[in-house]
Amino acid sequence: MKLLLTFFLIFFIPLSFAIGEFGVNPGKLDISFDNNSVVKEHIQIYNMDLSDVKFRIFTEPANEEIVIFSEQEVTINPKDVREISIDFIKQEKQELTIFIQQIPKNGATIVGGIKIPVTLQGNFKKSTVPIITGHVISDNKSNIGTLITSIVIISLIVLGGFAIWKVIKW
Repeated sequence: MKLLLTFFLIFFIPLSFAIGEFGVNPGKLDISFDNNSVVKEHIQIYNMDLSDVKFRIFTEPANEEIVIFSEQEVTINPKDVREISIDFIKQEKQELTIFIQQIPKNGATIVGGIKIPVTLQGNFKKSTVPIITGHVISDNKSNIGTLITSIVIISLIVLGGFAIWKVIKW
């Protein structure tokens, strides 16, 4: 039983604290170049965690020459927001993706991320979508992955508590 308790404490408790809560606004960008060769947009990254969280902002390697970020790595204080400027250089491509990825803390291998779809065309009005939060980069519109992850983490915590109770009771 003590072996089970040690295993739980070493492997599962750190996982529940390795992922920070964060959000991004807007959740989608529609870029209209019109007669401009460069369009500047802004996104806000919200750190809703209780500790500093470091993020990496990037796009696909094929788009690195047409999407320029004011900062590619940022550390955001707890309950704070950081605005990132993005320059889009006019070209033929019509769609791309911006990735906001949490850089893991304490050597964890699990990271969270959000995709921001970008549409590049002429004569579009910019639209914004409310803040989108998430842990895993995914095209899936469902929150089932987050729900399952939360259930697994809560179950592991409850099992760990039960294991501790059994050890103490002995």
